[in-house]
Amino acid sequence: PNKVHMSFASASVQHRPSVTAHRGRTDVVREAQLVVGASVAAPGQTLRDVALSLPRVEALVIGDYFLRQGVISVASARAALTEAGGAALAVGQRLSALADSPAETIARDLIYEWNLPLPQEQFEVFTHYGRVYRADFAWPELGVILEVDGEVKYSGVYGRADDVVQAEHRRHRELEMAGWKVVRTRWKE
Repeated sequence: PNKVHMSFASASVQHRPSVTAHRGRTDVVREAQLVVGASVAAPGQTLRDVALSLPRVEALVIGDYFLRQGVISVASARAALTEAGGAALAVGQRLSALADSPAETIARDLIYEWNLPLPQEQFEVFTHYGRVYRADFAWPELGVILEVDGEVKYSGVYGRADDVVQAEHRRHRELEMAGWKVVRTRWKE
C-alpha cells in the first residue's frame, strides 16, 4: 500500500506522509498482538478495517488468506464483519477458507457479482485412471468445472514449465473423460 495504517490510543498523534494515523483507538491498541516484534491489530479488527477501507475484492483476498492460514475462524471473521456493518457485510458473506490463491478469491467474487449459482470449492473428482483431482470450482449438477490458473504455476516454482503444462493437459483430458466440461481461465482474464 501507499500508506501504512496505524492505530494509536492517543488522540494527538499526527499523520506522516507514509502513515495514516487512526487516533483514539484504545481498544484496538489494547487488543493488539505481538507478531515478530511488531504490535499488530487482532485479526477480526484488521478484517473490519480493511473491509471498510479497501475495495471489496481486496478485503476479500485478505480475509480468505487469514482463513486459509487459520489466523481466524470463519465464524469469528463473519461476526467481526457483521458487527462492522456497511460494506463489510458483503465481504463477510463471500469469505471462504478454501481459496488457494488470490485468483480463486477474485473468481469467486465475480461468480457472486454475476449472480451465478454458487459452486462447490476444491471439489474432488475421481477419474477412471484412479487419480483424484481437486477442481477449484465445480457445479456437479451441471457437470462443469472452473479452473483458475495463476501465473506462478508456469514460473518454474512447481517444476519445469513444459512439465507443468503436460501434467495440466493430462489432468484436463482425464476430467473430460470422466464426463466433466472443464473451463479454464488465467490471471489476466
